[in-house]
Amino acid sequence: MNKWSIWFLGTILLCGVVLGDGENVVLSTYLDEEIYIGQEYTKLFKIKIENQVDCSSKKDLITVHYSITKDEVVKEDFFEREIGCSGYANTGEFTPLEVGEYTLCGEIVESTVEETNLEDNSACMDFVVLDTSEVACDVSLNITANGDFFYEKGESIKFKTELNNKEFPFEIEYWIEDLFGNIYKKKYVTANTNQKSWKTKISEEDRILFIKARVTPSCNDENLDDNYAELMFAVINEVEEEEEVLEELSTIKIGKISPAEISFGEVVNAEVEIYKGSTGKYSLSAWIMKNGKTISQKTKFHLKDKYTNYKLFLPIQLKPNCNEKIDDGKASLVVEGLGEKVEQELSISGINEKLCQEIEIEVEVEKVNEKEESLCLLSGDVVDEDTLDSELTSKVSAGNEKIWSEVDGIVIYESSSAKASKLIPYLIMAMLGLFCAILIWKK
Repeated sequence: MNKWSIWFLGTILLCGVVLGDGENVVLSTYLDEEIYIGQEYTKLFKIKIENQVDCSSKKDLITVHYSITKDEVVKEDFFEREIGCSGYANTGEFTPLEVGEYTLCGEIVESTVEETNLEDNSACMDFVVLDTSEVACDVSLNITANGDFFYEKGESIKFKTELNNKEFPFEIEYWIEDLFGNIYKKKYVTANTNQKSWKTKISEEDRILFIKARVTPSCNDENLDDNYAELMFAVINEVEEEEEVLEELSTIKIGKISPAEISFGEVVNAEVEIYKGSTGKYSLSAWIMKNGKTISQKTKFHLKDKYTNYKLFLPIQLKPNCNEKIDDGKASLVVEGLGEKVEQELSISGINEKLCQEIEIEVEVEKVNEKEESLCLLSGDVVDEDTLDSELTSKVSAGNEKIWSEVDGIVIYESSSAKASKLIPYLIMAMLGLFCAILIWKK
């Protein structure tokens, strides 16, 4: 058979297709005979164009009117679809809210296909809506991945969630986190078990991560222990190590000082950043000075490791200043050590009176027995003060004199009235001396 004969037969066959039955649109139902309450269904029909020569470039627009009845019409609507050869996605929508028996019917009401046979342009079916929450089941979940245990940063891990039973509608929530519960991929809910992927992204040198998932089926799951699954994997961040240049000199930098308003007697907290270089020194001190005098306790600390950065939070106890000898105003926080010394200005105002305790003391002197003439010495003799004090009795009671004592008893400040009370013994001694002189003179 020569080439002309082959061409002739091909032409006849092609003409037979073109001049034959022509294109024909067939509408059929696609919904399952049993569906479940509360679930959304968007594939109600299937549309097929028979004898379509070019399915990819040529598209026909089909309009379908459909209705769903249960003793009466519960839904009535239209949908339009562009069809090459066939399609069933987005062919109507229905979410049943009640159980029972239903009827679905549809009819093509408009089409760009020129056809003469319209017998296949309508379709109907009966279906049942069930309440799956009353149906017992046991759905278990598993996670599988495409690769090995280790993944490089930036590499995608592909994984699937697998169920032992897909008979009932379900939702799967999945996410990725590390050992400490830090989320690397936020939680997402899906209604399928299609393959998922995540492009690994970490800032650390390496990290152990977990893909975690939990399934919630619409049926009455009698065993919830197998509804959760996880898959462990590791991500490696291969960072090229740069040559580190070690600085020989040490540095000290004072950062934030708190509280914002500082009073005498409070603890001042200083944030200090330190780099220790090659020095063999390791001791540092921090204190607060004003007008060249130290007005706080010294905080001391040691740094052992060379070529190391430190970030410290140092507490420094200010003196209470209960006697108010130190004026308010500007002062300096000093940090000294490792051969370096830095200062930073701060402001101090007021006294923390909670740290200054009031103590009231009353001195009571008992009368001296006039018969104890042994206390009265001849003129020119010296009275032993220890002997005299032993004859006096002092006791603390509720009185009017006040003494302000600072923290830890380091410094004692007495008011002027309290100081005056200390002169009482001397006044008594003078009066006794005068009394003895009178007795001698009378003799």
